[in-house]
Amino acid sequence: MPSENVENTDLMRFEEIWPWLESQTNLEKTPDATPRVWRLDRMHALLEIFGHPERIRPTFHIAGSKGKGSTAGFLSSILSAAGFEPGLYISPHLVDWRERITKNGVFFSQESYLEAFTSLKNLWLDQDQLVRFARTWGGTPTTFELLTLGAFLVFQAEQCSAQVLETGLGGRLDATNVCQPDVCLLTLIEYEHTEILGTTLEQIATEKAGILKQGVPAVVASQPPQAWNVFQKTSEEKSVPLLLWSDALQHFETKLSSAGTDLSVTLTNGNIWASRLPLLGRHQGENAVLAALAVDTWAAQHQMLPQNGKTWAEAISHGWANVRLSGRMEVIRTNPLVVVDGAHTVQSALAAATTWVEIFHRGGTLLFGAFEGKNIEGMASALAGIFDRVILCPPGNERPSSTDHMRQTFLSAGYSASQITTHSSPDVAWLNAQKENAPLLVLGSFYLVGKISLWSRGHS
Repeated sequence: MPSENVENTDLMRFEEIWPWLESQTNLEKTPDATPRVWRLDRMHALLEIFGHPERIRPTFHIAGSKGKGSTAGFLSSILSAAGFEPGLYISPHLVDWRERITKNGVFFSQESYLEAFTSLKNLWLDQDQLVRFARTWGGTPTTFELLTLGAFLVFQAEQCSAQVLETGLGGRLDATNVCQPDVCLLTLIEYEHTEILGTTLEQIATEKAGILKQGVPAVVASQPPQAWNVFQKTSEEKSVPLLLWSDALQHFETKLSSAGTDLSVTLTNGNIWASRLPLLGRHQGENAVLAALAVDTWAAQHQMLPQNGKTWAEAISHGWANVRLSGRMEVIRTNPLVVVDGAHTVQSALAAATTWVEIFHRGGTLLFGAFEGKNIEGMASALAGIFDRVILCPPGNERPSSTDHMRQTFLSAGYSASQITTHSSPDVAWLNAQKENAPLLVLGSFYLVGKISLWSRGHS
């Protein structure tokens, strides 16, 4: 949108931005799988109005079920360490909505967000224009579409020299899939959002594979056979050079401690990458390597060197060591220990549980909250037999959640009734968890983790 549209109208106040965005069709809180909502033509129409701000190169586009946010963070950090200024777009946020739109994890100025989202809101000052747009494109833009467009506008205004985009849900019809990627990344596929993406791994993988573009290389994490078969078929149809991350490695080693994850890899071409990741877990080593391989693939294709005189091995090592990510096996308090993780799928819960046992051993307290529709049974099984106490609560009032269902599920997973406590709200659960004075892991939802992260800092 031309800048004069902002100058001719009153700016929004900064504190008005998020409430306005949430007042639109918000699929994170009220999923809607109707064709009216899940479509890309409306997003393309918006980009045309605003002069295609998405055309920033290079662009790295990430889809998958597990590890998308971490992989995006590592990729952005590597690019930054190589002298680029990458815009990073991820979701959801934990405490502040600006976490979704950053320069490698660092907020832009308030003015940048304000100008971008004022431009979007001013588009609808003409009610006749709003009605015409809605009739033509099946409704007004959703919260996520506006966030995505706002990210492109901020990145463009701030002259970002690269962008890393994480899909919000799926891939084929996700609002981010209007980009023109230089490399695509596919993280682990598992059962998630089955009411929207499909009830089989093949259907879910097909939606994720929708980000693959004709001739654009893709780097892929280890996959179940059903998903890998879909990706191979799609790559053949679109002439996509496909690199399975494990095929590029001769040696992969991780060592865990409470200080981080020591990672060392040797590639089949002899290159060696090594660093200490500030994130905990062997699975974070896999995410870090996937991100590095994406940058390596792009750099080799374009014969691109770092912009600051470093070697790529130096940029990768520095990027790995300095990644900024919250809510991924993050230690937010040490005495007593409090660790938060946004895991809300079976594999991510299993990874968190494995990491907890390896670093902090069995025992302690689990504070768990998940929304209905998540695979709570699978997560409870992954967490079985590890903790002394389990405290259950709804993650919040954003979506339906049943503590009775969660309690029955954890009983079925082997916890006794005396080990389980339920509370009707996350704030009460958090207060009671602190009374345990025992090591605590918070798990099950980014909404829950965000609230606990905020409260742990002393905010109400």
